[in-house]
Amino acid sequence: QAHIGTKNDLPIRMYGILPLLVDNPNTHLYPEINTAEVFKPETKASIKVSEKNGKRMTYTLAIVDDGLLDLTRFQTPAPWDVFYAKEALGVKTWDMYDDVIGAYAGKLNKLLSIGGDGEITPGKGAKANRFKPMVRHIGPFVLEAGQTKTHQIDIPNYVGSVRIMVVAQDDGAYGNVEKTVSVKKALMILPSLPRVLGPSEEISLPVNVFAMEKQVKVVKISIEVNGLLTNIGNKVENLSFSEIGDDIVNFKLKVADRVGIAKIKIIATSGNETAIDEIEVDVRPSNPVEYDVENKSVDAGKEFSSDLTFTGLMGTNRSTIEVSSIPSLGLEKRLNYLIEYPHGCIEQTTSGAFPQLFVSNLMQVSDKEQAEISKNIKSAIRRIQLFQTSNGGFSYWPGENGESDWGTNYAGHFLLESEKQGYSVPTSLKDRWVKYQQKQAKNWTSASNFYTHSHAKESHELVQAYRLYTLALSNNPELGAMNRLREESDLSQIAKWRLAGAYILAGQEEVAAKLVFNLPATAPPYKEMSYTYGSDKRDKAMILEVLSLFKNTAKGQKVADELSGILNNNSWMSTQETAYSLMAISTFYGLKGGTGKINFSYSLNGQKEVQSASADSESKLVKLVFTENDFTSKGKFKIKNTGKTKLFVKITNEGIPLIGDEKNQSNSLTLKVLYKDSQGNDVDVTKIKQGNEFFAEVTVYNPGKKGFYREMVINQIFPSGWEIHNSRMDETNDKNEARYQDIRDDRVYTYYDLPANGTKKFKIRLNASYLGKFYLPSVYSEAMYDHGINAKAGGKWVEVVKS
Repeated sequence: QAHIGTKNDLPIRMYGILPLLVDNPNTHLYPEINTAEVFKPETKASIKVSEKNGKRMTYTLAIVDDGLLDLTRFQTPAPWDVFYAKEALGVKTWDMYDDVIGAYAGKLNKLLSIGGDGEITPGKGAKANRFKPMVRHIGPFVLEAGQTKTHQIDIPNYVGSVRIMVVAQDDGAYGNVEKTVSVKKALMILPSLPRVLGPSEEISLPVNVFAMEKQVKVVKISIEVNGLLTNIGNKVENLSFSEIGDDIVNFKLKVADRVGIAKIKIIATSGNETAIDEIEVDVRPSNPVEYDVENKSVDAGKEFSSDLTFTGLMGTNRSTIEVSSIPSLGLEKRLNYLIEYPHGCIEQTTSGAFPQLFVSNLMQVSDKEQAEISKNIKSAIRRIQLFQTSNGGFSYWPGENGESDWGTNYAGHFLLESEKQGYSVPTSLKDRWVKYQQKQAKNWTSASNFYTHSHAKESHELVQAYRLYTLALSNNPELGAMNRLREESDLSQIAKWRLAGAYILAGQEEVAAKLVFNLPATAPPYKEMSYTYGSDKRDKAMILEVLSLFKNTAKGQKVADELSGILNNNSWMSTQETAYSLMAISTFYGLKGGTGKINFSYSLNGQKEVQSASADSESKLVKLVFTENDFTSKGKFKIKNTGKTKLFVKITNEGIPLIGDEKNQSNSLTLKVLYKDSQGNDVDVTKIKQGNEFFAEVTVYNPGKKGFYREMVINQIFPSGWEIHNSRMDETNDKNEARYQDIRDDRVYTYYDLPANGTKKFKIRLNASYLGKFYLPSVYSEAMYDHGINAKAGGKWVEVVKS
């Protein structure tokens, strides 16, 4: 339009570019698929592949369940569209209309429109029937000119439809073809079970029987189960069909008082037609592990015996005997606590793996144990990548925008130590972290403290000292920032210890020694629920770590003994306390060297004595493990010290009880659990009708006695007959006040903060899906870094009945 037209927001002018497409027919291949329109399960399908014009080609063949492809809206690869795609315009265009005075009042001509004119096809979503997936991928194969190739494909016990895909190329020519084929037969069955089961539960197993052809009239259905299940109803059912259709039969099953993998085989027969389906389902415990611990010291030449007792569910029992030349650590129990801890923030992910890097400093590690350790550390490195923000630091939960100061230091420290031991750490992950740490270190001032808790100054200084320590460990010491922190007035004791470690790593031991000269190797009692997740126990471990860098074994031994006593007793320790204590002690004893070989003999249930000795003088601990394969419920263990050194023996019996604590409790926290329908009416879940949708409503209240609660969690494990509605999956995300929520097959972990005198309410949508009797475990909430704050609503048995 004319330049004078400034009364509207229309552009001054528009132009477009029309491409002239050039298509060379010789760049196209036209593969063809020739096969039956219907496949039968548990048979071999014949698939013929040829090229329409008899051209030569190399191709791959894939046969995949349509349901899986629908989940990701997967399209058959079209390589020609990629290799001969339109390229970006190589001509630059510009104008100066923006600079023409009065020609245009707006700036709309600078806005970009992203995307094309093609409508995005909505995905079909997952199919309701939960059949076992069918996936086959074979090739590449070479098809000569004029040739046809035949492939025989095994079709498993699968019912549904599959897409056959051929992708081909030859010397710059490309092509693809697809064909959808149904997989079915005259008689089909579809059993359905929850994703997990619980011990002693009763469940009704529905089996949907499909008569797909007229000759199927009378169908006999039977089931076979393994030792984890008992059929408490009819073992055989019969159905009659007068026409093509389907019907359902139910088999009543009871779960054994043990854990493992339950297996069910369903067989349906009608004349010459047979349908078989097999299901595997985990039988998982609903309660935490319980420990029974015994400590003993055995002088040279002496012996003692002890009864080993299994009291937990079958499949969960284990006795671990730790024989060591140093005071017992309770290594097995503490390591298991970290590894099996269900929550996965940046601190807990790191804590679960960090001590495992140093376990070999204390004990002999078998090839199997080393493989498991390696697997855990690699898994932690992969998971930590999920926490990295665009700035390069690490958030507390995956997907959060803000960085966790302590989490960034702690996880980075773990990555550096992992790399030193030969584990692969992605270069970009580490480089971005280093840049973030450098920037934060340079910008740090005492005035930039945003913490408001009682130990705010100490936390702020310790975060910076630890940051500088990790930079020095990465060979990127920030000496300027280190010197500035050293000059801070009234620098906290623990910050001085940590900063001294940074100076040692930077090669300035004299400065480090002056910094901690006459400084006590102790920490005043305190506990943080957040921030640095610290406590006096954790700080002692940090001091021991620095003493190891100084190679001060005399002063370090006292701290190591104190930490050993803390680890060895049955008191609760946070993941931060546990991980740092194990790590520091392992590092210290790895430096200190051996204390003599561990020599002893032992016997179990009076069998022939077995001689045992540590493989070398560096080992401080030998571990023996007995399971249900060694004895059923009771075992008599006898040990004799055949060496010259005093031995410390720790016996840990562990197992998971069938039924948990059904009492309510409240410690500085109030928790209330209600079950309601969509109208807000109370629901009696002790007997609820199948198919009903309802909500588990958890209300927590902070009475204000201990101030603001941070890093709180609610553990909710639901009966296996109930299904959790994950609103995030269907984009109907129910609003709640959770900071983060982890929704799994049978449980939900909800993480939140709670101000003094504050109340929060969380809702989980549920469906009573399977008939039967199930156990509803207790609902438990606690502060993850302060065990003195917790509340529990006791568990109970519930039923799902026919509507």
